[in-house]
Amino acid sequence: MAAANKTMEKIVETQPKKALSGQRFKSVDALRGIAAFVVVLCHQVHAFNNEYGYKPAPYFTFWFGYFGVELFFMISGFVIYYTLQQSNSLKEFWIKRFIRLFPTYWLCLVITFLAVSLFPLSPLRNSSIKEALYGLLMFNGLFGVKSVDPSYWSLLIELLFYLMMSVVLYFKLFQHIYTILWSWLVLVLVYNFIYKLPGLGAFLNLRYGPLFIIGICFYKMRMEGDRQWYVWLLIASCFVTCIFVLEDMHGIAWAMVVIMFLFVMAVFVTPNLFENKLLLFLGKISYPLYLIHQNVGFVMLSQLQKRGFTHPVVVLIPISVCVLIAWLITTFYETRVSSFFRNWLLKPRANK
Repeated sequence: MAAANKTMEKIVETQPKKALSGQRFKSVDALRGIAAFVVVLCHQVHAFNNEYGYKPAPYFTFWFGYFGVELFFMISGFVIYYTLQQSNSLKEFWIKRFIRLFPTYWLCLVITFLAVSLFPLSPLRNSSIKEALYGLLMFNGLFGVKSVDPSYWSLLIELLFYLMMSVVLYFKLFQHIYTILWSWLVLVLVYNFIYKLPGLGAFLNLRYGPLFIIGICFYKMRMEGDRQWYVWLLIASCFVTCIFVLEDMHGIAWAMVVIMFLFVMAVFVTPNLFENKLLLFLGKISYPLYLIHQNVGFVMLSQLQKRGFTHPVVVLIPISVCVLIAWLITTFYETRVSSFFRNWLLKPRANK
């Protein structure tokens, strides 16, 4: 009987990955919705007033919403490592990433460019056609070219993370992932506190890397039941590293506590709490909402301000419109375009 119980325990420990293969994590999707919405609130409520000199009510600033991007990076660590596990080849992985990122990004870039061209905001936010063309590949930041929307800066960070994970997939280094993650963390520490490695800071994500590492560790714990002491130590080390590396971000210490708490609750403790219709809706539209909200929202706010609508509650108008646009893009564009590209690029070709 004891031997049978031990055998059963081993089966249970190896079960999560197989059982959840191909299944979406609804609670993580909801968490992504939270991240996107707090970023929207930060930009529409705090950043706009700060940039254009308006003085909202003290309770109406929501400056801490920009930490939603840090939560995005942690979610990416979890989700992208899961995607790696489900990809049969490097080609398949990048096709999936292309389908997920670029068609929606291109549409939102065009909408944002047209909106700011028709209703100019400021030299900081107005873009030329040349800058828009550079931005089509998302790598414009590496060449010092301004993005059509300031929010797009994080997309380059994501792409560079994908490149790093591509090495793991191509060389099948999954069994050595902890060695890779510890080495990555050491490079982060060396770069930020000892010596700036020329040219490697951006390519190796030596600022935001610990956030991705935490996400990967949570994946290993959730999917593979890997909860050894060295996993907890790696998470703790990354947590502390983030506080010191990102110290220029006011409030990063308590923000990391909140982000970690939300992630643990959503993935391990009470995922059902996050799986309500509103959060799942925001999670579903989170990507186009993130891409469309800032400059397009600023255009609407600036036009309203010029017409004398200065009450803080007016901010609900651009937020609601951006949510509507994001829903329309998700429902009538993203879903159909993704289906088209999947059938074209991923569907097995029939032998002739």
